[in-house]
Amino acid sequence: PFGKVEGLTATEWIIEEAFLVDESNPAKPERDISEFYTTGDRLELDFNADFTFEVTPGSGLNFFPASGTWSFNNNDTPTEIVLTDENMVQTIAPLGGPTRISDSQLKINFAKKFCDDGGEQKATLGYRLVFNRKP
Repeated sequence: PFGKVEGLTATEWIIEEAFLVDESNPAKPERDISEFYTTGDRLELDFNADFTFEVTPGSGLNFFPASGTWSFNNNDTPTEIVLTDENMVQTIAPLGGPTRISDSQLKINFAKKFCDDGGEQKATLGYRLVFNRKP
């Protein structure tokens, strides 16, 4: 199998597309908000082989801490990147696809707004961020 860590750390990542997702609808319709993220400075992610990371914020909303350490929830079959900042605050970045060296895109899905449904918190609004490998 392809190394997931190697795939994530081989290059830096720059945002290419962003979508607003209606998480309350089973079909999860999306609205393209890429212009908000790609006009002006772009969000960049740099994951290092020593399990540190740095984020260069762009013009769009940034859900990532500025720097810290990173890990996968499972190194063989990761579904999330766990980012831990200097204050030990964790940000969970759910993956929308694999992180192999052969994959040219990194997809991250964030559920950001929730509502109470019979005592259970259900996602109502999310973001799907698509990063390309930086040349």
